[in-house]
Amino acid sequence: MPAAIDELRTPAVRPVEVRKLIVPKRWLWAPVLVLLLILAGSDPALAHVKWFAEYDLTRSPMPVGDVFTRFFVLFFLFSVVAISAYY
Repeated sequence: MPAAIDELRTPAVRPVEVRKLIVPKRWLWAPVLVLLLILAGSDPALAHVKWFAEYDLTRSPMPVGDVFTRFFVLFFLFSVVAISAYY
C-alpha cells in the first residue's frame, strides 16, 4: 500500500491541551447563589380543591364508591396506558 493511503486510515494522535478555566474563580459561587435565591423567593402553592368547587365542611365526605365512578376509572386507565405508551 502506498504510504499516503495508510496515513489516511490511521488518525493522527495529537497531545491533549490543558485549557485554563474560562470563568474566574470568584464567579464559581454564582450558580449556587442563583439557586438559593430562586428557592428562597418562591412561594408555596396555596390552591386547594375547595376553592374551585362547592364544598361544605359541615357535611361528611363522599364515600369512595361515589368518587370512583365509571368515567373516573376509565379516564384513569386511559391516562395510565397513554403515559406508558409515551415512555
